Amino acid sequence: MIKGGFAVVTGAASGIGQALAETLSTGGISRLALLDIDRVGLARVAAGLSGPKVTLHPVDLSDPGAIEAVFAALGDEALPIDLLFNNAGIPAGTPSWPDTELSRIQAILNINLMGVVAATRLALPLMRRPGGSILNTASTSGLRPYLSGAVYAASKAGVVMFTQSCADLAVRDGVRVNAICPGIVDTAFLDKTGAGGAARAPWLVERLKAGGALTPKAVARAAIALALDESRAGTYEVLEAKP
Repeated sequence: MIKGGFAVVTGAASGIGQALAETLSTGGISRLALLDIDRVGLARVAAGLSGPKVTLHPVDLSDPGAIEAVFAALGDEALPIDLLFNNAGIPAGTPSWPDTELSRIQAILNINLMGVVAATRLALPLMRRPGGSILNTASTSGLRPYLSGAVYAASKAGVVMFTQSCADLAVRDGVRVNAICPGIVDTAFLDKTGAGGAARAPWLVERLKAGGALTPKAVARAAIALALDESRAGTYEVLEAKP
């Protein structure tokens, strides 16, 4: 863990983002910026942390202007960002493709892909150079096509390719960009996969009964380990639970 460093986590109000914040806070990070649209969730997560100085930044990551304002504020901290975890994302929801509403399609692409691209673009000038590290949360869905979640899969495939395309930033700017591709992770994210986006999809319920899911803590530990691995740039790591 980076002792005394500055880390930024998006999607920090629950799930993997919360686990990242908790793991970083116990590992020696001295400054932690948490970003999410969920103000209540951010406050709850922050209340459970001890150690680092924590700043909360409620932001809609589908809004480029809002993202730009947050990173302008982070730049005013006058400290280089050591670690950026682009973790925010939303599920495919219902109805499934090809009946997905256009507004939902736009939201998935804006948050899952454009949010990662925008945050990376805005963070790069603020990062420790050399030595900065960006870790993107993709998904095994971005590696394995499936019809019902075609848009979600496309958004995560975009994150994987964007990550690989950023490999040369390690040489040019001294900032490494990598990604994790988790399989099913048992978080509240799954509660929006069923009918109406208000329940868990039946097939997920059965899969979870069989033990085929990762824990947010396990994913967070793997993400941080990859982010700190100075030998990796432009790579992705697949994480899957054994059923």
